[in-house]
Amino acid sequence: MSVRNIIENVLLGLSPAGVPQRRLRVVAKAASYGVLVRDSGTVFTTRGAAGSVVFTLPALADSANCHYWFVAVPDENMTVASAEGNNMIASGDVAASSVAYATANEKTGGVFYVVNDGTQWLVFPHLANEGQAITIV
Repeated sequence: MSVRNIIENVLLGLSPAGVPQRRLRVVAKAASYGVLVRDSGTVFTTRGAAGSVVFTLPALADSANCHYWFVAVPDENMTVASAEGNNMIASGDVAASSVAYATANEKTGGVFYVVNDGTQWLVFPHLANEGQAITIV
């Protein structure tokens, strides 16, 4: 196996030998962050945030098959936004630019799982409770 293959495997969340890793990479972001292709598979939280946090996804064309988790920890606004806009599918909107947990007292525990299928960002919300609201722009 070449050094390049080993490096590619590690960046894809695989062991150097190409075996999937068993542990998730969990990263807390207390401020807005531009998500990178190499972050694919990461669980991002807003732990420690004292204000709104915006996660901007990488360019769609550069990140086919990438996927990310976003978890709102404190009761602060959490937004996941497309870099280009209008290429997210979320809760009935086939041309959304962003999704957010932004309703007072309904943010904590909200999760977005986001997958690039090569054409659009597919957004799978996981609500902390059935009354939790999602803001789609």
